[in-house]
Amino acid sequence: MPEWRFRVVVALCAVVSLVPLALSLSLWKHFHEDVLPRWRRVVSDFGLGMATAASLVPPLWLFTMVLLSRTQDAHESPVLGIMLDAVFVGLGLAIFGAIGLCFAKGRLRWMGIASCAVTLVLFLISFTMPSY
Repeated sequence: MPEWRFRVVVALCAVVSLVPLALSLSLWKHFHEDVLPRWRRVVSDFGLGMATAASLVPPLWLFTMVLLSRTQDAHESPVLGIMLDAVFVGLGLAIFGAIGLCFAKGRLRWMGIASCAVTLVLFLISFTMPSY
């Protein structure tokens, strides 16, 4: 694949990988609209925080994969290992964030769960993409 095509594909993937972050950040303005019992509010707020943290996973994963494709030896940079560990922690956050958002109501619940689902789907799609 020519270098310019690779850069175009990476740029398009970077834009798509920011979708869960945009969804999560847009939900923070609907943070206290719902009237919930205290325990449900705490759990749903914690779920939204985890979903927002997990939405950083797709851009981080893309950046890590680009760096790994440019590196000959994976042991050259300890930062890459840390980034890979952060990706797997972020995926766990997406799962537990979706569970926490099940206790919210309305838009916060459904868009938050959708944000977590998009995070997981983008990660899984990255394994099915052909390598160039």
